[in-house]
Amino acid sequence: MSLTKTITTNSGYDASYWKTTRMDMHLDQKTVWVYLCGYKDKAAFDAGLMPVTTQRVSVMGSHFAGSSVAGVLTKIRACVAAIEGVVAEINTPFDQATIVSTDNI
Repeated sequence: MSLTKTITTNSGYDASYWKTTRMDMHLDQKTVWVYLCGYKDKAAFDAGLMPVTTQRVSVMGSHFAGSSVAGVLTKIRACVAAIEGVVAEINTPFDQATIVSTDNI
């Protein structure tokens, strides 16, 4: 996902092309952290240049009320609860040998 909005960074550079690079959901706080990388422009991004800034924006769950995102959050909470239930049933403690590398999935 990309956004176009010119914002002058603390170092004085203008970033006009923004890419979402990561989202962290904090279900206990009902907050989503969105990480955005700002580039000089789309051409800089397409050229593989480094972003001029990275920013984190916190979005409170109340902003999602009535949107399709609210349904997604409900489904994610259900998935997290199911995963926690499975993990609780595992008797063997995790160690390096039992952790599956994402490279192998």
